[in-house]
Amino acid sequence: MTAKLKIIVFGPTGGTGRAVVEQALESGHKVTAFSRSPFVPRGKSDGLTVLRGDAFDDAAVSNAVKGHDAVVSSLGTRPWKHSNVCSEGTKWILQAMNKQGVKRFVVVSALGVGPTRESLAWFLKPFYQTVIRRALRDKETMEADIKRSDRDWVIVQPPILTNGRSMGNYRVATDGSIHHGFISRADVAHFILRDCVQGSRYVRQSPVLAY
Repeated sequence: MTAKLKIIVFGPTGGTGRAVVEQALESGHKVTAFSRSPFVPRGKSDGLTVLRGDAFDDAAVSNAVKGHDAVVSSLGTRPWKHSNVCSEGTKWILQAMNKQGVKRFVVVSALGVGPTRESLAWFLKPFYQTVIRRALRDKETMEADIKRSDRDWVIVQPPILTNGRSMGNYRVATDGSIHHGFISRADVAHFILRDCVQGSRYVRQSPVLAY
């Protein structure tokens, strides 16, 4: 039987973060949604705490992290309005986790960041090298900082994300064998909650998901 946890989600207003929050609540977990913007779940809200705050505010992040079993970060930016929210926000999250004694850290990154850049399908590279290059650099800094930490981290690297429903049936690889593909945000959330927020199978690894 899966234990019920206290999970804090950074970036809950994005598609993947929202899916994590909503699926976690449906599974009976206690969830804190930390966001600069108002957050209202589309389904069950029992067990939800909403905290308004900025991921760049070290004191706010530290207070928010306290008392949780796991931290999930789905922070992200937009090509037309870029900020280094992934690396800068993660810096404060890691510091808060260390201060508050929280070990499990699950982060949504992307296929094509870090070592998986070399295994990326050739037809995707122009898009990655132009439109989202700043976002990828930000995520590379984020991943490097996480890997230097002593937290029990999992870096999830999905390829192209869709808004489809959760199928619960997808490939997972840590050996570089997935070079491209699609995965719904709902299934990324499914994987995070089923395989990453507890258990040791993917700790200190960077699993890639695709159909």
